[in-house]
Order: sequence, then C-alpha cells, then structure tokens
Amino acid sequence: MLWKPTDDLTITPSFFYETSRQDGASAFDSVPGITNAHYQPFDIAEPLTDKITIVSLTATYSFEAFDITSSTAQWWRQSTQIQDASEEFNNPNSAATFASNNGLPAPGYYGPGGTGIESGYEADPSKQFSEELRFTSKGEGPLSWVGGLYYSNFQSLWTFSGTTPNYSTYMDLGTFQPATVPNWFDADEPTKMVQYAAFADASYAITSALKADIGVRLSDYDYKFSACISGWGSGLGAAEPSCSGLIKINTLAANPKFNLSYTFDPNLMVYGTVSNGSRPGGGDAVYPTTGAIWAPAFAAYNFSNGKWPSTYGSDSIWSYEIGEKARFFDRRLTVNASLYYEDWNNIQLEAYPNVWALNINGNNAKIWGGEIETLAILGGGFNLQASASYLHETLDAGPHWEITPSNVLPEVTPVTADAILSYETELTDQYILKAQVETAYTGSHYSLAFGNGYEINGQYIRLPGYDLTNARVGIQSRDGWSASLFVNNLANTHAQLESLFQLNEASSAFNRIVTNQPLTSGIDISYRF
Repeated sequence: MLWKPTDDLTITPSFFYETSRQDGASAFDSVPGITNAHYQPFDIAEPLTDKITIVSLTATYSFEAFDITSSTAQWWRQSTQIQDASEEFNNPNSAATFASNNGLPAPGYYGPGGTGIESGYEADPSKQFSEELRFTSKGEGPLSWVGGLYYSNFQSLWTFSGTTPNYSTYMDLGTFQPATVPNWFDADEPTKMVQYAAFADASYAITSALKADIGVRLSDYDYKFSACISGWGSGLGAAEPSCSGLIKINTLAANPKFNLSYTFDPNLMVYGTVSNGSRPGGGDAVYPTTGAIWAPAFAAYNFSNGKWPSTYGSDSIWSYEIGEKARFFDRRLTVNASLYYEDWNNIQLEAYPNVWALNINGNNAKIWGGEIETLAILGGGFNLQASASYLHETLDAGPHWEITPSNVLPEVTPVTADAILSYETELTDQYILKAQVETAYTGSHYSLAFGNGYEINGQYIRLPGYDLTNARVGIQSRDGWSASLFVNNLANTHAQLESLFQLNEASSAFNRIVTNQPLTSGIDISYRF
C-alpha cells in the first residue's frame, strides 16, 4: 500500500504471511548401483512445516537537497521437521547398539529386544527486528552521496530432540553400558546477534566521462550463543550434559568499496571495482575428546591444545572486478561482461566430526571467474537474452580439515548458462500477446554426503549438471490484468540439486538428494491495481 499524506511524504506499509506443510522433504534416496527401492523397517512420516510473518513500514520525506528514508521491519519464523533414522541406528557401522560395540549378534529391528524406531524432532523459532535510516542526496551536480545508520536484532531458539523407545538396546556413550533413558540426543542452542552499523557512499564525476565512487560500512556485532546437549548419544552420555555456557563475542568490521568508471560514449562504458566484505565469528557446541568413539575423531583434526575449539573467528573477502557495458548495431545488441578475482581469508568452514557440526576457520580460498550477459533485439517482436558464467576456485582449508577432496568449496557451481527467447505483439489496441521460452543450465558441483566409509566426517561427492526449460504464453490487457498458460520443467528433468544433510542420518547405505519440482503446468492470472 502507498500513502502520500503530503507531496513530500510517502508512507509504504506492507504485510506478508505464508504457511506451508510438506509430507516429506523434496529429496530422493540415491543408492549407487541400485535401481530398486531399499528396505525401510518402519513407516515414520517426515513432515516439514514452515510459517513466516513479515511486517514493514517505509517512510520517505523529501527535502530540497536530500531525501530521508526510514525502513522498519520485523519478521517471525517457525519451522519444524521430523526425521527418521531407524535404519541407520541398526546399522553395525554406526556403532549405536550395545551389541555392535561388544561383538554380540545384531538385535534386529522388531520386538522388545530390537532397536525399534528412532525419530528426531527439529524446531527453529526465530525472529528479527531491523531499522535503517538513510539520507540520499538530490540534484544534478557532480557529487552525489548516500549515508545512514542500521540496527538489527536477530534471535533463534533452535532445538532438536531425538528419541529411541527401545533405549536399552543402545549403548550410552558415557558409560559404554546399555542406555537407561529414551532420549538419545537433546540439543538447545539459543542464538542472539545484534548489529549496529553506519554506512556512507559518495560518487563524484571527475570529468564528463570519468566517475569515481568510494564507500564504507562500519559494523559492530554483539553475539551471544550457548549450547547444551544431553542424552545417551551425546558426547558424555546421559548422566552428564555437554554444555558450553554463555559465549559472548564482539566483532568490529570496516568494509570499504572503490569504483572507477569511464564512459567512452553513450554505447560503451568500462569500470573497475575493489570491495571488501566480512562475516562475524561465533560459538561451537562442546564435544568430548576421549572414549572409543570421540578419541579417534579428535585426533584426526589435529588440535594441539587438547580440546575442540569453542569459537570460530570472523572471515574477510576482497573482491576485484573489471568489466564493460556496451551496445552495438544501433543499440540492438547489448553485451555486458566482467572478470573477477576474490581472495577469501580466514574462511569459515563447517566440519562434521562424528556427524556433529563444528565451525572452524581455514586458511583461505581464491576464486577466479567471468560473466557475460547479452540482449539481442531480433526484430518482428522477438528478443533473445543469453548469459553464461564460469569460475575456478581453490581452497586451502588448513590443518584442521578432514572432508575430501579438501581443496574445493561445497555447493559452488563452476559453470552456469541461461537463454530466454521472448516474443511480443499487439493483438489489438487493448491486448498484447506475450510468449517466452527459457532454458537454464547448471553444471556439476560438489556436495557433502555421509555414505558408507565416510560416516564420521563425510565427503564431497560430485553431482551431475542439469538443464531446466520453462515456457509460457499469455495475454496482457492495458486495463491491468493478464492471464498466462505456463509449463515449468518441460522435459520433466530429475535434477540433483544438493545432498540433504540431517542430524538424523537416514542411512549411510544411500544418500538423500534434494531435487526439483517435476513437470508442472497451470494458469497464472494477475491484476495490477
């Protein structure tokens, strides 16, 4: 909604609410070399729910020389999921049962002496309030500027509860005797992050062709975190919860940006940009270092002070980019291209000793890449857009890294490409016909999995590339309404997007792969007020 009480004051309130429920994750069980379904001992539903509410209020007052804008926002989110790991908990390789740790016959799944069901319930209620006060210059002079203040307050109350009704079949990791409580893993990890920031950016036209831009953001992060883990499967067993206590971290950051551009003529501009970004550090849960299960895991990570790190530090990245924006053939062809290099220092990495998340700092990552975007006006109502990107990255993870291959970043796709062919023509003075076909290619990339032989730390597996094609055709009215028929994923491609990581690993015999929406068709009707 837009409200203008006066010519100089504009107020825009907004409200958004969404709730969703899925009967299961958008993933399938990928078993290398096996095409039929695997055995699942218990029929445990794994629904997911997600609910979010967002309210915001933006007000802008226009003075003669500058505008003042206040943007206030608050969101609340509640997400939950249930996870089934009954099959993995009976697996001898997981060393969860008392029998598997003492050379006894496997207890099986069923009956009073069987392992029975195992399920986990994960809940993540979170919220954030933010306020930004922005001052923006007006006028046609050589100098333009923007500056302001920012505040945000983020809070999360993440919890996980895992239960095993047939608990006496399992082994307590603290006593190495049969478990005496049903809860194998209960975790509470409240987090609070308050950010204070000031920012400023100024652009100056040195000549009619040469323009310089310089900016900086100063940030102060106040971070609070605690973790408490209990249950027979926790690091010290059911008798002694593993608690971190309250971890407080204050991080200061100054992130500058520099840009220089030169316009040769209205159809050709080149630029160069140097910018810096950073992330604050945080806290880790407490994990044990001794015992038959944890001692080997701790030794593999090469920490010399006799304990796991309780915190991880901030990281910082410098980005260097050069590029051009050009138009040819009487502006019927637009070509925008760029090359970039990124130097990422003290990089934050997420390790998984014994499948427990541990944030650490690696040494650095270096990324080289290039992008190109084109738009061609073909004539007769046809336009063709095409883009492509390529990057090459290397990771120096440092001495405390166990996931292989150790020199790659997960979920980073080196090659992407996209092409859109569109058509538009006037049917009458009132109606416009629009049609479009889009195809997008995503190349292969590495994703983290915990298959057989890699249950302790996981490994990166390479997922294949895929192509998705969408099409739509419709009519747009000059009265504000439009109606379109669309078909998404025209070839019904079964893409492998990423490996699904869960605290409750379903089974190390297979990997759960997040996939995309299948072929979907429908009608889209909209009206613009």
